[in-house]
Amino acid sequence: RFKLSGRSFSGSNSKQTRSNVTFNPRLTGSFNTALADFNLTFGTELETTDYELVSSFGTQKERQDDSSFYGQIVTNFAQYWSSSLGLRHVNVNNHITNSGQTIDLDDAITVGSASLSYEPIDNWRLFARWDQNYRLATVDEHTNVLYGQPIGLNNQTGNSYELGANYQTDKWRVQLLGYRLDLHNEISFDSSTWYNINLPQTRREGMILEVNWSPIKTWTIGADYTYMSNNITSGPFNGNNIPLVPQHSGRLFIERAFSPDFNLRLTGHWVGKRTLGGDFNNDFDELPSYGILNLAARFNNGPWQLTARINNVLDRVYNETGAIGYDETFNSRDAYFPANGRSFWLTVSYEH
Repeated sequence: RFKLSGRSFSGSNSKQTRSNVTFNPRLTGSFNTALADFNLTFGTELETTDYELVSSFGTQKERQDDSSFYGQIVTNFAQYWSSSLGLRHVNVNNHITNSGQTIDLDDAITVGSASLSYEPIDNWRLFARWDQNYRLATVDEHTNVLYGQPIGLNNQTGNSYELGANYQTDKWRVQLLGYRLDLHNEISFDSSTWYNINLPQTRREGMILEVNWSPIKTWTIGADYTYMSNNITSGPFNGNNIPLVPQHSGRLFIERAFSPDFNLRLTGHWVGKRTLGGDFNNDFDELPSYGILNLAARFNNGPWQLTARINNVLDRVYNETGAIGYDETFNSRDAYFPANGRSFWLTVSYEH
């Protein structure tokens, strides 16, 4: 239970319920031939979700049933070569009710994947990968409580491509990866209308560089940098940046292992400028970049694990996200959501 409220109206009691049942059996095996070694995986994923939201704007209900079947084969077919092939098929059925509107949305998606790896000399690995992907719209994305938005979204599909090289020794690990991700019907939230929408075509492409160095056994220093060109590539926003996706981001960390069961890590995170959420026209100033420091410690003792974290150690004031909103006269303007200041987390887990 919670309250819905806004600048122009007082809070009203609301109730949201969600139940989820899943079943995920999997079968793995392997066999060898004179030509190659094969590892096989087959499985299914069955999931049922019931969702209901009752508020002053009406009642929204959905039942979503999805079932998927998948298989993958991994083989070492030559001295320096390995490959994998995969296939997945999913069926999804949605029965949606939104303030008197009822609709059934059914869909079937089949995706594949393939990868190739080559290790020509010691410590080096070259690899390429192609993946088709999908994302099913969730039960709450299919419905919207405001202003009679047409209910239901298209499911998101896409293709990703990777090409890279990896170098690894006792002291060094270096990886360079080039990638491209093309999405169709990307699911996004338009904060200027308060609707979930599908973007016709989007593209992200760039590179990731990772370097880890362990000068001695108990110390590790690492850094990574990501460059991402991101654009909407069709429709009315063709050529514009995708909201809330940074073009530049990076991380730098130093870690000390005091024992096999106790380590301490200090990490600096940096995220570059981003287009504000909902600003598909790219009319507003970008969300400023920010950098923060986090400190984490992990301790294991038999079946017990203790993790302690201090996020934003320097108590920086910054905006982790932002979106297009409205002022008192309902004119569009930029709105920012301040991130937490210095915060502490302590987690204790037991596994037997």
